[in-house]
Amino acid sequence: MCRWPAGVGTEAEVLAELRISGSAIVEDIEIELGSGLTVITGETGTGKTTLLTALALLMGGKPEGPGTAVRQDRMTVEGVWTDIPPVVVERIRDAGGDLDDGQLVLRRTISADGRTRAFAGGASVPAAVLAEVGEMLTAIHGQADQLLLRRPAMQRDLVDAFAGAEHLSRVAEHGQVWKSLQQASAELRALELDTHAHERAREAAQADLEAIDAIDPVAGEDHQLRQEASRLEALEDTVTEVAQAALALDGDPDTGQPGVNELLTRAIGDVRVASQNEAALSEVVQQLMQANTLINDAQVRLAQHANDLDAEPGRLDAIQQRRALLTDLMRRFATDGEGLDGVLRHRERARALMETPSQEERCERLAQQIQQLQAQVHELAASLSQTRRQAADTLSQQVTAEIRSLAMPTTSFEALVSDDEASAYGCDAISFTLRHREGADGVAIAKSASGGELSRIMLALEVVATGADPVGTFVFDEVDAGVGGRSAVDVGLRLGRLGSTGQVLVVTHLPQVAAFGSQHVAVVRPAGADRAHIEVLADESRIEEITRMLAGLEGSQAGQAHAEELVQTARQMLTA
Repeated sequence: MCRWPAGVGTEAEVLAELRISGSAIVEDIEIELGSGLTVITGETGTGKTTLLTALALLMGGKPEGPGTAVRQDRMTVEGVWTDIPPVVVERIRDAGGDLDDGQLVLRRTISADGRTRAFAGGASVPAAVLAEVGEMLTAIHGQADQLLLRRPAMQRDLVDAFAGAEHLSRVAEHGQVWKSLQQASAELRALELDTHAHERAREAAQADLEAIDAIDPVAGEDHQLRQEASRLEALEDTVTEVAQAALALDGDPDTGQPGVNELLTRAIGDVRVASQNEAALSEVVQQLMQANTLINDAQVRLAQHANDLDAEPGRLDAIQQRRALLTDLMRRFATDGEGLDGVLRHRERARALMETPSQEERCERLAQQIQQLQAQVHELAASLSQTRRQAADTLSQQVTAEIRSLAMPTTSFEALVSDDEASAYGCDAISFTLRHREGADGVAIAKSASGGELSRIMLALEVVATGADPVGTFVFDEVDAGVGGRSAVDVGLRLGRLGSTGQVLVVTHLPQVAAFGSQHVAVVRPAGADRAHIEVLADESRIEEITRMLAGLEGSQAGQAHAEELVQTARQMLTA
């Protein structure tokens, strides 16, 4: 497809080598290519387009068609580019690859089951990276582009690209503003239809907030209250056990039963008396006194704990009432398993809804936003229309000059810009028309252009694009379809001149075009062979191939003379 990238630069990057192995269509090859026009010829069905299919794979294309058929386990395509623009180098390094001695190597493999892998600068990358890099290195045109050229969308894209990077930036900006306008308009329509539902939701949220705020739950409160309730429910047993422990230490005044403290005090006295006669018992006295101190401390702590247990009468009832309120909130506002956290989240959602403007306020704000966006769209669309009309005029003049040199001497090309309904691309309708003579009405190329004329228009557009922002390599698949006679010579001459500014690869059936090649590649499939082989032809072999293309016969003396004349004439025309 014809495309004019912006900001790539003017470096003459060139596809220096193309290697193919494992193809079911052609034998393993390694072709060295250079600048200028390389023509690719061969009998119908030999597999000429396999070379272009391989190149398309290196540009991130899908593995489709017979050209991607795998002979055994894997097919590999590899291309080597030289004189790489800095923007491409940067993208390759961002992807983890790098140049090899100043050259960029792109590689694509296809397994027998159709799976592919892509490599750039030695690094494994997504195929999308190859596509991105490929757009900055190579422009590939197939016969399908002639059909696309009939479509208004492609015509608009071509004019926009020709208008330049600043214009394309405004097109993108207009598209974003247009998208925002459509979204805001859709939101306003939805709000206007949903006003009552929104207000009902706000009323429900307000009621929920009042119910929750009346209880005012705190995160983790239910867990804390459950633990405290369990402790208080066991309080009675605890009080009894503490009292028994206190009796054991202090003794029972009702029965006169002595406690541990009293008994220990007696024991200390008895052992102290005995130690007067037995010095070794002094250490025992000290141990008993230490035990007495610990027991006295334990008595104090038991007494304090007993007081604490009785410090909150009615606390258990209050806890159970609070837990009942929290349980009711969880039943109403939390789903299964969410617990009190679900209630708190529901409260936050309700608060957020209440903090949003009312439906009427939101509609007013959206209406204001829509007015602002409409003003922006109008301003941007007017700017786009102005630059499109200027670009269309210049494009018309330049393409007309080109096609008149391509055997359409009285034909004028016009890119017409007219008012249209607003869209993401502005308010313009663009139509490519042809006038075959002065004073005649212009007719849309979709209705007036033959296949041959479309081929020449496509070539003219690409030549004009080259002047606007060149890429290094142009690839044409039978751009001369539907062309013959003098027109074919003119197409060959233009391709040859385009090759003088860069690298051009073209698949052709026409000897008139092949004669202008600075390099000639022939695809040959011998009778009975499964695969074709590819030859880079020297001068003599080149004459033989052009003779075959002219006469349909090998060894024709008249054809050979005609071929020699074609080549000689082509050289003279290119140097004129």
